[in-house]
Amino acid sequence: MPVTKEQFIDATLGQGMLMFGKSPFFLKSGRASKLFFNAGNADHGLMVELLEEVFADLMEQDVGDKPVVCFGLPYKCINVASHAAAGLVNRGRDARWNSYRKEEKDHGGDAKSILVARGTNIQDCGGRVGLVDDVITTAASKHEGMEVLEQLAREDGFKLDVLGVYLLVDRQEVTSTNVAESAVKQFEQATGLKVKSFITAAELIEAGRKKGLVDDEQYRFALIYFRVYGSPGVFELYRSQIPPEVLVQPFFTSGRSIVPACDFKDLELFAHLAEALADVEKVGGFKAGSMLVEEHGLGKVLETAKKHAPKKPVIYDRQKGGTDIPEVVYKQVEQYAAHGYDAHIVFPPMTGPETMLAAINAGYQCGIKIILGADMTHMGFDRTEGGCITMEDSARFYKIAALKGLRNFVMPGTKPDRIAFYRKMLADSGVDPISIWSPGLVTQGGNISEGGNAAGPRFQGIVGRAIYEKAPGVFRTPDEMRAEVLKMTVRL
Repeated sequence: MPVTKEQFIDATLGQGMLMFGKSPFFLKSGRASKLFFNAGNADHGLMVELLEEVFADLMEQDVGDKPVVCFGLPYKCINVASHAAAGLVNRGRDARWNSYRKEEKDHGGDAKSILVARGTNIQDCGGRVGLVDDVITTAASKHEGMEVLEQLAREDGFKLDVLGVYLLVDRQEVTSTNVAESAVKQFEQATGLKVKSFITAAELIEAGRKKGLVDDEQYRFALIYFRVYGSPGVFELYRSQIPPEVLVQPFFTSGRSIVPACDFKDLELFAHLAEALADVEKVGGFKAGSMLVEEHGLGKVLETAKKHAPKKPVIYDRQKGGTDIPEVVYKQVEQYAAHGYDAHIVFPPMTGPETMLAAINAGYQCGIKIILGADMTHMGFDRTEGGCITMEDSARFYKIAALKGLRNFVMPGTKPDRIAFYRKMLADSGVDPISIWSPGLVTQGGNISEGGNAAGPRFQGIVGRAIYEKAPGVFRTPDEMRAEVLKMTVRL
């Protein structure tokens, strides 16, 4: 008798396979999610019996009357493949199972060193295989499994016939390679295979909510998660419930401003600067640099800013933030939000879109604005200048971030032609207006007026030494710093 989704949910909750966390779980992909599904916890015979029925329901029609190997993806679904095979046999089908090792063994048995079970059973079934796994997030493990099977077919000289991919849960996510299509659709298009899932993440979340296992905070977390990582289908399903500030990121200011770049160690200088500019309307906030924060700590720097300029936003620039693995970047953004910073600048081209998405997710979840940078002010950054990043690479980061709702971007004030290019690119894709934050002005050669013309009506000119230094190592008085900034605001 077919297993109902309600039966499945109750059983997986009872086995600890389905979990709704108060704190995020970090998935294999590095993504922070409060929904976690783990087939490895299916250790009770009754759960095994249920899994047999679920996979038989998914696979029976495709298998037909010819033999098949249920091929489990390691490691958690090695045993699940055997459950799938047993379920098919119970329905009168000819089914076996196999899987592969991440590390080949060099002793014993008649199996190929990479395979877990009998080494010839895929050939014995005419190359017919059904891939079996518990969940799909980005489909990386499915591609890896296909590569293993294709390698085996080449080595042993048989024709591979993969019936499809059979899953317990579709997490309904996108990959960082293409955030405009679901991971399932991308996999199907890349391989020509059909993916079948028993249940979706949205169905699990709604069931958890109905049972009182998902509270309002967890539900909000899920909505934001779907905004950042969700497939187009699940995003549209929940669009009306996603908080407005997550659908489209709010701006800091109503127009143009000067943002002092506090890239120094002196806390007293920072206090004088903040006090001198606290009531200047066209000062859009203070960018606290890594030297200042590393010298005095996140808390002390923020305390100083709020004491002397309580109404001004404080942006933490870790220089360059967002350049670690996704889990670490998520936790960093979470930390800055906990201290009370208004925004954080991330610069992910060195670590890729997955890390950028982690920062965006953390920003939305924790209530701190993410300002995204992908191009630099200095010569030697771009590949045409001897660097490693192309303008097309930078454009891709801006575009992905914009698709995920970001509207605050760092673009180089020394390259107004690039500001104009990126702005037009985003406008052509329907993202307008945006707020452009431009460093490299004055001391590095960038012109405030030229940068502002390229950036449009929302331009935040980031200026450092020209505000607080008369000469190298010689600082201006608070009144002099104020006077310099007021002169700059005229050129906005």
